[in-house]
Amino acid sequence: MADNPSDRYLGLYLTACEVTSDESKHLSSNESVIGAEVVLVFDETVQADEDGSSQGISAHPGLVCVQSRRGYALGAFGAADSATIRQAHDKGMTCRAFVSAVLYTEEKNGFHAEFAVICYPVGEQAIWEPYCATAAKAFARGDHPDIKLSPKEITRVVQSGGEWFPAGEMERAKLPKGTVYFKKRRSVADSLVNQAVAGNKGCKVAGILFWIVLGLVVIFLVWAYVLH
Repeated sequence: MADNPSDRYLGLYLTACEVTSDESKHLSSNESVIGAEVVLVFDETVQADEDGSSQGISAHPGLVCVQSRRGYALGAFGAADSATIRQAHDKGMTCRAFVSAVLYTEEKNGFHAEFAVICYPVGEQAIWEPYCATAAKAFARGDHPDIKLSPKEITRVVQSGGEWFPAGEMERAKLPKGTVYFKKRRSVADSLVNQAVAGNKGCKVAGILFWIVLGLVVIFLVWAYVLH
């Protein structure tokens, strides 16, 4: 167990602004579900191609990249933020990330995302997994919890076995002109998609049925109000 609380935990919101056109498309799709865990890619030779396969050369050499759990590229963090995450990773910490918001910038005509990055020692997995699960649920609800813990709060999480979670909210960053939030919370459809990706077969069927029903409703409305 780490002796220094600062070596026991790192929690912060980071925006992955290095985004290609293909990555922007993935961010606007159900590959970026709010509250869903994503994969941090430190190896430059392992990066998703356009078809979602995890082969090829990184589109962002030297930077920490992000992939969805199905292997689709979702962008990369800038040099300074990449260095922060990589430093924690090089210390032997487990580094995890969750989608906390998806944004659209008019000037670039594209999407980028904010991620909640949480790092902790490998040996404290049993402590921090419940904490991360609570955080993921908060992100999905549209909350923005203050995950930048003080040494005293870190100790409190450890002593509670990961059951304690901060009640405070962290103010969202002020957006520049021309940038708006595209997604800040998880929709019902996103919930079905997220559970299907996680391997819940029942939700895969439910998701298919949901889109079939939605399609039928749209067809009915078009017939009723446009064609009829």
